[in-house]
Amino acid sequence: MLVITILFITWPWFFVCLGGKIIKSPKIDIFSLNSTNNDTTEIHTICRITSDELIADAQSIVTRVSTKILDERFDLFEKKLNEIKDLVLQMNLQSLSVNLNDRKDKFIVKKNYEYLKTPRQFEIRKFNDTVNEILISNEYFKVYTYFWIIENMKNKLSNWRTGYSQRSNTFYIKQAGYGMYMKITPKYFPDGTIFIAVGLTKSHQDNKLSWPFILKLRIEILDHSPEELLRIDRSSRLWDPLTVCPTYFWQQPAIIGHPDNLECVGLSIPRDILHTGSKYLWNNSLYIKLIVYL
Repeated sequence: MLVITILFITWPWFFVCLGGKIIKSPKIDIFSLNSTNNDTTEIHTICRITSDELIADAQSIVTRVSTKILDERFDLFEKKLNEIKDLVLQMNLQSLSVNLNDRKDKFIVKKNYEYLKTPRQFEIRKFNDTVNEILISNEYFKVYTYFWIIENMKNKLSNWRTGYSQRSNTFYIKQAGYGMYMKITPKYFPDGTIFIAVGLTKSHQDNKLSWPFILKLRIEILDHSPEELLRIDRSSRLWDPLTVCPTYFWQQPAIIGHPDNLECVGLSIPRDILHTGSKYLWNNSLYIKLIVYL
């Protein structure tokens, strides 16, 4: 029985030794070792390769194999990356569409809000329900200011019956504590006069306050002309509780029963000044300003 044992010496010597024939090897040393044991003869063939060219070929093969694997991995990575980029792009387009719609809505809201804002908006926001100082004839006075906005005036002027009125919310004069309210009667007399009044109402500090009420006050209807220098507010005279109306109107409101004192002082204006396009109406609303001198 003939047994042929072929020994392969792996990297860095890469070769093929087949049946004693050496493939692509310019310099090969072959050693044959024979040994006999009874009926068996063993032939050991050793192929030793010292060719630099073959080593270079082996390195080239390994490099090509490695490069092919890397190329496949990079191709797969690039494919996945492109899929991710497409997904991100799609998400960005959707987000952009939402943002554009959102901005469009905000623009419409902002545009409508700008339309609703009166040229007196800054003054109202700054001074409403606050104590501040005003300059009159080179003299400063500390005052409390309150703004009341009466909406849907055209309907009130057209459809309300004579004597019907609307009351404001109760407000409290800061640094004084008195409770007050205002009231508007769109048809105060049959001739169509509008009457805006102010009165006292019950406050949680009434027991600590001085009575009768003696603070001077006035009412104004705001002019909404864009040019500040052209504005002419409709103003009442300055009321002094010590000189107008009986003391009854300025006493402490009843503890039990109706909380409002009857109003004694107010501003009357003709209805025709609130015509369509009137500078005293803004977005169908009438703006009333109360000033209380502290």
